[in-house]
Amino acid sequence: MTRPIARWLAALASVLALTPAQAWAADGADSDDCPQAAAAGVPGDYGAPPATLLVSDPSLPFKLRRARQGDTRVTLLAYGPAGAAQVGVQLAAQLTGNDTRTCIDLSPAAQAAWPLAMRIAVTEHVYALVLGMDAYAGYCVRVQAADCTTAGSRVTHAQALRQLARERERLRQDGSSSDGRFKRWQTVMLQPLNAAPEPDAVAASVFDEQGPLVGVPLYFHRAPHAGCTGRSDSSGAVRCTLVDQHGDDDQHDHAATPLLVTFAGDLRADRTLLPTTLVVQPRARGATGPAE
Repeated sequence: MTRPIARWLAALASVLALTPAQAWAADGADSDDCPQAAAAGVPGDYGAPPATLLVSDPSLPFKLRRARQGDTRVTLLAYGPAGAAQVGVQLAAQLTGNDTRTCIDLSPAAQAAWPLAMRIAVTEHVYALVLGMDAYAGYCVRVQAADCTTAGSRVTHAQALRQLARERERLRQDGSSSDGRFKRWQTVMLQPLNAAPEPDAVAASVFDEQGPLVGVPLYFHRAPHAGCTGRSDSSGAVRCTLVDQHGDDDQHDHAATPLLVTFAGDLRADRTLLPTTLVVQPRARGATGPAE
């Protein structure tokens, strides 16, 4: 018996409302073009991070601060005593980005001496934060010695989520697998499928490492406000027809508009099926296979 994670839907709602960013990967570059911002120069006070069922131990006193420096948005996740004062606060993670690229730094020096439970909680909070960010943009995840200058460091939203999930599972298996607080995270993947020839027909499959996921919902969205939902069949396939929620579909040119597919996650007794996304680029004129 599964229980949908309703709070994840609220986080996904902010993603679905976004307008696609420019094609950040069109040039195929892998350079470190993340905007830079020093944590010490970020103004404002810390508040509570968003509530999420992804965090195994919500009693740990993590706090969040968001700010904008010109075109750069900075999110700081920290650990420290309750209240807005910055005395005793230790930086846990920093997310720095603009409209097309966000760098996620999970390697502050302070974390090295932290208990494993706190380090696991950092990855859980950051996963929830990234889930609510722009699914169309590019990302880089800095974990341990990794940086954003090597080939392949620029990844999609879904790939960034998978990297965060792998780091969380690495930490969990590093000594806390017997701790009942830390349920196993299972990565879910989405793949585009051939749809019917109708222009608003969409399709995708959903699966994990064990095979297709049956009977789970996927949500399809095409900007500005067309969408549909469906449940997966025995092969993991979901098919539906986009409906313009404002009734003015004929006023929009969708030829160059990507499709966003989301899986909202599923909290199960023995594991958590992680929420994730898939951005499907429009098919080239005359193409017959699924878009990528």
